Amino acid sequence: MSSYLCNTTLGLIVTASGLPRGTVKDIIQGHGPWRQMPRSELYELIRLRLIKAIDDSVYDFGMKAMAKLEEKMKTASFMELINFVGVGLNKGEAWR
Repeated sequence: MSSYLCNTTLGLIVTASGLPRGTVKDIIQGHGPWRQMPRSELYELIRLRLIKAIDDSVYDFGMKAMAKLEEKMKTASFMELINFVGVGLNKGEAWR
């Protein structure tokens, strides 16, 4: 398996997609029939399911992070609050 894909990530993909673990590994590594993936209805269905699963996960993780941040802000010092605001204002800078 590629070094960038750890077992935890593989497990998340398996859970989100509902596909067997071996199939997910084969798809990622391009083994067997997945080397030349045909653009079929099955391909589009799996693609859309994975996109939805990723979107749902990102939203859920974001909401959990916001809840933790709100809790932390209740007891934060002034300087910590300033840092929270700074991160919020510069949120796009880390992705450029």
